[in-house]
Amino acid sequence: MKKTEKRPFDVYLPGSKDKEPRFITTIEVEVEKRSGQEFLTQESRQRIEKLRARHMGLMSGEDIKAMRKRYGMSQKELTDLLQCGAKSLSRWENGHGFPTGIVNTMLRLLDEGFLAPASLYAVQGPRSQQSWLEERRAAVPERKKPLHYGDPDSAPEAVSQKGGERLFLNEAA
Repeated sequence: MKKTEKRPFDVYLPGSKDKEPRFITTIEVEVEKRSGQEFLTQESRQRIEKLRARHMGLMSGEDIKAMRKRYGMSQKELTDLLQCGAKSLSRWENGHGFPTGIVNTMLRLLDEGFLAPASLYAVQGPRSQQSWLEERRAAVPERKKPLHYGDPDSAPEAVSQKGGERLFLNEAA
């Protein structure tokens, strides 16, 4: 005679004062017949963990592996690109944990096309004496007079170019 039986169990995202709870999925739970106590099955536990991670914006191992293969990279190449450990990547891809915040952010940027692997490779060497941003800042002349934002009559309506130099409209005298 079976001591437990399986039955469906609905999973919801919690609500708040502004939002109703939102149905996510139905999983199976085992119910002990004698006490009525419910237990998650291993499959249900994994499914909930995956849903929780997705809700938190974490990439699952399946997502990481699919992205790596889409870029045609080996695990070694991806660990070199992310500068993370080979064991960590293997663990993530096999569903035993999730990447840390910054690594997850880089993975999502790569996965969603906001960042190309070439961009990460480009910044992996030593930094030059003067970064691109510093060069850009040096090329833009400093504003000599402050702009007044508090007074609507003196607020800058536009910025224009005159003879190669920047002209700020409504500058303070």
